[in-house]
Amino acid sequence: MGHRPEARLELPERRRAAGLAEVVGPAPRLTGVTHCARLQQVVRTRGPGGVDVHRAPQLAIGLLFGVGAFLGVAAAPALGYYASVDPQALWQAAGTTALFIAGFGAYGYATRRDLSMIGRIAFFALLGLIVFGIVLMFVSSPPGT
Repeated sequence: MGHRPEARLELPERRRAAGLAEVVGPAPRLTGVTHCARLQQVVRTRGPGGVDVHRAPQLAIGLLFGVGAFLGVAAAPALGYYASVDPQALWQAAGTTALFIAGFGAYGYATRRDLSMIGRIAFFALLGLIVFGIVLMFVSSPPGT
């Protein structure tokens, strides 16, 4: 195997066509975590309308924590009510969520495959469930036993 002084970052054709990212120059051997700064110099992210997007990791982390805190404060009263009425249901929901996340995470880690197609299918399944729930609000169904 010959040593190449330059390597180019290859992007899938559909992403390049969509303008999500483009290669703007050669990158010396993109291997390992130590070349992240070099990678950011090589890849320019394009936003809507072809405008270059400046990456601000500190702002992104701050927004992540802010949204997490907001969702936690917003969900706390409902979760407190559920815990006082039926704590078993809350434990079952938390356990099921933890098992699904652990299972899908282990599958993705073990296979090292691109699982983006599953995300698209799951998103449309979620939309279908939401529509089904809205329809059930207006349609009479027999009570469960």
